[in-house]
Amino acid sequence: MKQRIIRASTFWLQISCIVVLSAHGSVRAFLYRQLYPLVAVEAHELAAPPTTLAARGYLQDNPLELAAFRAIAQSAVAGATTDGQRLRQLGDMLYRWRVPHSRVILGGREKGVHALLTEMQRGDHGLCGHMTLVFAALWRSLGRDFRQIRFTASEDAAWYAAHYGIEVYLPETRQWLYYDMGLNGYAVDGAGHPLSLSALDEHLANGHDVALVASTQYQDWDPATFIDVLRQQPLQVFSLNNQLRPLDPDRRFGRLNFARDLFASLPRPIDGVVDALTGDAAPRLTLLRRPALPAAQAMLHLTATPGGQAPFL
Repeated sequence: MKQRIIRASTFWLQISCIVVLSAHGSVRAFLYRQLYPLVAVEAHELAAPPTTLAARGYLQDNPLELAAFRAIAQSAVAGATTDGQRLRQLGDMLYRWRVPHSRVILGGREKGVHALLTEMQRGDHGLCGHMTLVFAALWRSLGRDFRQIRFTASEDAAWYAAHYGIEVYLPETRQWLYYDMGLNGYAVDGAGHPLSLSALDEHLANGHDVALVASTQYQDWDPATFIDVLRQQPLQVFSLNNQLRPLDPDRRFGRLNFARDLFASLPRPIDGVVDALTGDAAPRLTLLRRPALPAAQAMLHLTATPGGQAPFL
């Protein structure tokens, strides 16, 4: 009897939320703006190191909380001598997990990064968002810094990602590198130096050919598809709060975690509002950038050793 009451209450609560959000699009937009405040930012501000960005709210998980990822990551990067090799070996591993004709993973980041890891390890087909989150957790488990990036069409749709990417910080060169799991690779300049997303945008906007260090065997996109996405989704949203663990089922909704199935079943962004009010996740501040679009003649091309000498690779 108790379970029936709970199921009935859940059903009518979901219906009520859906009706309100459907009838009032402004309500949905307002809630998203509270959950993900947008702050305009220039390219030079994005180049700041993690220690500087911390003053603006840059957050990550303690690597010790990602122990399940650490052993996997350490095994994957064994033998690598550069960060470029480490990134590429991690990316290839995620693609090798896929079983041909396997089911596509349903749902998004709200499932939690540990659940996504389990599904991908059993061979399910992860999309760009799923792979980016797991890739980020693997990198962070090694004690390294990262930030997530969403690509979207406009500020009105800034909370809906058409594509996900990631930047990792390279302490030796004091710069960010953009890695794209759809391409399963990263871009470099003519001298073989890795590019941040801002630097990549600038190169493409000026019509330059850009070398891409990526796999020809393990990838979902070709370079032309990625450039099309940059043109169609011109808004880039950088996450300051990059904590992954607070979205895992055992952490969501804080002291009300015992009712997580009820709250998690609520339509978005109602579930996020409840999580923000009860859980332990800090506000998910975001930095907004609208770069110049790639020039018509801009090209990305695959290369093994860009610039002849590329010690980073």
